[in-house]
Amino acid sequence: MANAAADLTAALSKEQQHYENDDNALADLDASRGAKPVVPPHLLARLSQLDTPD
Repeated sequence: MANAAADLTAALSKEQQHYENDDNALADLDASRGAKPVVPPHLLARLSQLDTPD
């Protein structure tokens, strides 16, 4: 029974890695097309404050 649990954990880990690799590939593809990352508005406001001269 312990072997079955270990096999299931290993399978899930491989599947998770597969999806993470897909996400990374999609992000790379978007970046190569010139897509910009989405910045949440509250962080964008902070970044905008840093860009303004005193």
